[in-house]
Amino acid sequence: MANCTTTSRLIYAKKKGLINNFSSKVCAIGFNDIQCFETLGVKKLTICHPEKSVIKKAIALNHLTFVDLNGFTTRKIQVFDQTFVNITKSRKETLFNIAVAFFVTKIDGNIVINGDKELGIDFYCKKIGTLTNLIFFSKSHGKISISKKTKFIPNEIKIWKNYGKYRKIFSNYYTLPGCFSEKEIDDGSNLLVQNFSNNLYGKVTDLGAGWGYLSAKALENNNRIKEISLVESNLNSLKCSKINVSSLKAKFYWTDLEEENLSIRNCDHVIMNPPFHKGKQFTQSLGFVFLKTAKKILKKKGTLWMVHNKELNYENSVNDLFQNYKYIDITKNYKIIKAIKCF
Repeated sequence: MANCTTTSRLIYAKKKGLINNFSSKVCAIGFNDIQCFETLGVKKLTICHPEKSVIKKAIALNHLTFVDLNGFTTRKIQVFDQTFVNITKSRKETLFNIAVAFFVTKIDGNIVINGDKELGIDFYCKKIGTLTNLIFFSKSHGKISISKKTKFIPNEIKIWKNYGKYRKIFSNYYTLPGCFSEKEIDDGSNLLVQNFSNNLYGKVTDLGAGWGYLSAKALENNNRIKEISLVESNLNSLKCSKINVSSLKAKFYWTDLEEENLSIRNCDHVIMNPPFHKGKQFTQSLGFVFLKTAKKILKKKGTLWMVHNKELNYENSVNDLFQNYKYIDITKNYKIIKAIKCF
């Protein structure tokens, strides 16, 4: 389904003559839904996004991408006539994306920033407005700002480009802006680690592995693990996990579980802290997808170890799929499920 608010804003800007020339080379950064560019009639579109589902759809629509379906870089950075940036939940990721837009857009080309008010578009409009001339308008609970690329990029924007570098947190963990729990170790994941330590062995899969914390601790605290597979839909997170989990026992899969099937089978254990947001939308169905995948890849008598926010009701879903399960830890904010695959 297209993001109606983004599409309506872009169509409005087109009607007002604020953005045009859609037969030129256009780059879109951070847009989860690229259908809006189909509506605008963009002919030469290049997509920049870390999520597998977005890249897969872009390639299916014959758009260009910077990575292929295996996550390998396929295109060098080039100059675009217009660059569109969609703000994300991560401020540093958004500032980095804006900086990239200034570097890849030709002089006098348009840099268009789109976003909802609830995600902080006002902050970015104000910030960019102090550094360069722009016009902006409000529509559909958000704003679009339009700037012209100048010959000289403001120094502050050059600094934002550094946000795209790996950041070290705690001991030896590296993250990137936009990754889940980019600034610190997630409390739920930490609680799950405490419960599965010294209990894992054999073949293990980490669903929604993020930047690799669960897998790193699994290998550290369970010396009977023979191999561990990290499955993650966000390419930036997966790149971080390859740094954080350097063991030869580790395998890495850039996979969107909602749309792709895993070839992994006969696991002794599955560990997971499943997401419950897709973009800005809350969706508990993501957790159910993870649960179904866990059952599919576990061997008979294999064990699922899962943490979830306390307010989410997964009991019925877990019971339908596993039946033999129990909560082995409950805190103020989290629940830890241990479930056995019976058949």
